[in-house]
Amino acid sequence: MSAKMPTFTFMVIMSTMLVAVSTNTLFVWVMLELNMLTFIPMMHTSNSTLETESSIKYLIPQSFGSGLFMAAMLFMPITTNSKILSTTALIMKLGGAPLHSWFPITMQSINLIPGFILTTWQKLAPLVLLTIPHLAHTPLIIFSAIMSALWGSMAGLSQTNLLKLMAFSSINHLSWLMMASTFNLTITLIYLMSYSLSALPVFLYMQTPKIMTYKTTLSPPLDNHTQLALIMSVLSLASLPPLAMFLNKLPIIALMTKTNKLLMPLSLLLLGATISLYFYLSLVIMLTLNFNSLHKPTYTKNSLALKPTMYTLSMMFQCSALFLWLSNPIS
Repeated sequence: MSAKMPTFTFMVIMSTMLVAVSTNTLFVWVMLELNMLTFIPMMHTSNSTLETESSIKYLIPQSFGSGLFMAAMLFMPITTNSKILSTTALIMKLGGAPLHSWFPITMQSINLIPGFILTTWQKLAPLVLLTIPHLAHTPLIIFSAIMSALWGSMAGLSQTNLLKLMAFSSINHLSWLMMASTFNLTITLIYLMSYSLSALPVFLYMQTPKIMTYKTTLSPPLDNHTQLALIMSVLSLASLPPLAMFLNKLPIIALMTKTNKLLMPLSLLLLGATISLYFYLSLVIMLTLNFNSLHKPTYTKNSLALKPTMYTLSMMFQCSALFLWLSNPIS
């Protein structure tokens, strides 16, 4: 399977890009199916029972979402209510609430690299489709965004498994992504890129053996630079100023305040962000306690590969996010 992994990776990337540039709805559906079918082999890195279980948990809701999307295509010439079906299908593929139940249980048993791809790249194609007017039902998107913000933040409060915590963190940030998709594709893409670079150090850190719970975060990371990158990334995910995720929320907030009907949804999204701040700060506190630890964890060669480069890339982006938004004014 590992020999064919570059082929599957290429097909996942190309299918997503073709969805983004295509204007034919049937071709878009075919590329979504191809993307799903080529991502499943990427989930099997060690052929374990847990990976097989997670792939099945991923396949069933994705297939159901594809069926809904095909039904929406068939009803599109008949009624404008087909937008409700297509939006429901895309929300299910994204893992947005209340159609999110498959996402945390899949993330709990998935490997880290496929898990990172699932929380970032695999959201790109459905989000691009949500920006298309004849496929998107705005009230349903707003409802799902509110549910995702509240559920993602409250469910994350009781999590001690870092991988599952990142799953609920992804659901919480998905609410802002879906809300951004109702305004501007550029804002949506920049937010997704910012989330990807902010979450990357956390996923790299979890590649360290046994670093999966709050208790084991008391073990020190590789060096102080790594620890600083981790803390900044978690604070960015918490949307604290002046880090990247905070700056990415500002354009969305500004656009929502221009419409009186969106003031209540905005208040609920901000409430969800405030609740999620608790478990992010709890994780930061545990990371800062690393300085008092006297023992170091065991690192493998694979876990150390590319880490300094990735941490540096994430740190540079956190510092350059302000200039990125200054060069992309809100339209």
